[in-house]
Amino acid sequence: MSKKRSVYAKASTDKKNKKPKSLGVNKVFNTPNKDKAYRFEIDAKVHNPTRESLQELKNYIANEKDEEKRGYAEIAYDEAEFWYYSPINDKEESELLLVKMIREKEDQIFDQQMKVDAAKFELEKYAFDKKIHVRILKSQSKKQAEKWKYNYMDDFTFSIENRLIELGDSIAYDEEWLKQAKKVITTERYKDLPADYFCHNHFDFDGVSPWDDDPEECKCCCHKRLDKEMNEYGNCGCE
Repeated sequence: MSKKRSVYAKASTDKKNKKPKSLGVNKVFNTPNKDKAYRFEIDAKVHNPTRESLQELKNYIANEKDEEKRGYAEIAYDEAEFWYYSPINDKEESELLLVKMIREKEDQIFDQQMKVDAAKFELEKYAFDKKIHVRILKSQSKKQAEKWKYNYMDDFTFSIENRLIELGDSIAYDEEWLKQAKKVITTERYKDLPADYFCHNHFDFDGVSPWDDDPEECKCCCHKRLDKEMNEYGNCGCE
């Protein structure tokens, strides 16, 4: 795992209790050295974070009126949350990876369900299209009806219906995958990981493909085609 740095295994730990050492909020929050009492109270919750201390920091942030104290507590909360959920052994790292995969699978199921709803919407439109088509043919001469009869064909709906079957089967499998995967998670604090945890905490090689890059595509974020949009230096000019 990393939070703009690698933390698992390489992170400094207290050999006695196997808990990661805090980086120290005071090193991050550079404010005038005054009224330190509140900092000591907040730092104590960061050095040995627990579920209770995280909730206490949340409450402090919600209720504190002083902007400086609230800002200090917000940074402290981020650090405390980071260390509280950081894996401390191989088993926990594996389970944390599985939690990430579970979240991705849940997103995948959501996307598939959206496609199911979209397919049903298309079928509803096709049903109206067919109904209107029948009315049109009945209102025309035999010659004109013969000319227009293929303007609508039931083939249009067959592909959508087949797609619904595919999506339904895929969703059923993914839901069973989720059911079995969740049984593997035994680390209690990973059973209710914050919803946004993986938005700012990443595995070191997450997003890195083991496959060769497209040689015709720029490797930076612009995705320009090098054969069409490269500059006189032979690259996209983004670097």
